[in-house]
Amino acid sequence: MLAQSRSEHSSKFQTTMCIYLLACGASRTQFDVLNHAGFTLSYTAAVRKIKALGQERLLEIIGLTGTRAFMIIWDNLNIAFRVGEQWKASKDHFDNGTTANLIPLFDVDFGGLPLDLKPPRDSQKPIIDFDATDMLPTLQQVKDIEEAQLWHIEDILFDAFPDLLRKRFKGQIHPPRDILPIPVHKTEQYPLPAMHIDESSLEGTLKVLDNIITKTLKLSGEGLEKHGVILCAGDQLTMSLLDKVQWSCVVIHLHHPAV
Repeated sequence: MLAQSRSEHSSKFQTTMCIYLLACGASRTQFDVLNHAGFTLSYTAAVRKIKALGQERLLEIIGLTGTRAFMIIWDNLNIAFRVGEQWKASKDHFDNGTTANLIPLFDVDFGGLPLDLKPPRDSQKPIIDFDATDMLPTLQQVKDIEEAQLWHIEDILFDAFPDLLRKRFKGQIHPPRDILPIPVHKTEQYPLPAMHIDESSLEGTLKVLDNIITKTLKLSGEGLEKHGVILCAGDQLTMSLLDKVQWSCVVIHLHHPAV
């Protein structure tokens, strides 16, 4: 009754509930019943609200890319769709997509990674030359890791027992933080729109890059030059495909410099 009486004055409650119901996978029938009771918005209005919120967030992300250095992480998303009864227009199918996140870089100036920072690679040896020293950490690195782990253990202890921190260190900061390579800070994360693209091929990886950089973030040649190098991350398949894409672009440039 309260929701029904307030629905004409404010829809914040209904908007919040429709987002919750969408996340829970509520059906259209459930939306219709709860909408008539004043508990939530209609299914159509809920989808429209979600799209509007996503567009507002995307505009914020586009504005961020023009002022801060960032990196992009993506991975494939595979969803199996099962239907209760298969017929010609409704069959079981498997959809391949890609989801990505944009993460602003901490303590990196905008344009601090210029495109000419690293000379272009025009050749690549198929042999990986490494030895045991490349695989094992140095003694100093082991000591730093141990100190960092001890710091985290003590930090968890003092969070659980704050009185112990005050008695032991009398208000001073407990173990030094300079042993950590990156100071403690809050990492920001911005999800990008999902793409109906299979990234498990060279063509798919090129489509993902084009969709993220050009279509979603609206970065042109001048914008990319101002930002500089964009760091990309993912699983082993993603990094392998990125390396192959970079090498194929170098080969194309060597054979067709005008491209």
